[in-house]
Amino acid sequence: MFDIDEFIIAVFLVVDTYLTPILQHSPPRSKGASPALSDSEVLTLEIVGEFLGHHDDARLWRYFYHHWHDWFPDLPNRTTFVRQAANLWHYKQRLQQQLLQALGAAESDLYRVDGFPMPVCGFKRAPQAKLFAGLASYGSSATKLGTFYGFRGHLLITPRLVAGRQRLHSRGATPRVSPPELEAVDTAAPQHETVSPTMESNRQSPSATRRNGDWTLMSLV
Repeated sequence: MFDIDEFIIAVFLVVDTYLTPILQHSPPRSKGASPALSDSEVLTLEIVGEFLGHHDDARLWRYFYHHWHDWFPDLPNRTTFVRQAANLWHYKQRLQQQLLQALGAAESDLYRVDGFPMPVCGFKRAPQAKLFAGLASYGSSATKLGTFYGFRGHLLITPRLVAGRQRLHSRGATPRVSPPELEAVDTAAPQHETVSPTMESNRQSPSATRRNGDWTLMSLV
């Protein structure tokens, strides 16, 4: 069982091992100086911070700035850190593809589909909400959320608890998704970036693409 120090080191070693060849093959910057905080360090902070429950940028940055600044002395201001992390979105996809292969995510014949609500605002503000206007819709949740306004996500998970692919539904009231809609491609194959037979991820931008009422913001495979 890792303590937090060992966990940070372990995550960095895995990230750096798989990410470095990707960065060498396709450098994320064509000009200018490289950032003081390496891309592997940025992804390490994001992964560890998310694991520890720091789900928003401000909390994540404050946690590492106040508690781990000795380990990451080159941690920039929050705005710069968030921008660098956001610009690596495609490399995160490619990194996950490599990890899915290493973890043998496509070797199982049994998968679990887990659904969860994704509200975009408070329920009382929904009639006036402009965020995702025309995309989000009302739905119901068996949890304490009850009726909510937003999206419904579905995650395909292997028996080893590896997240294979995700799908985001704009039909918030639809609580279930058919497994065949999520098992269209070989999970571990890096050449595939689809989440269903009828939906392709956007290779050029992390913005949403839509077909048949469903949306994907970022393909996991």
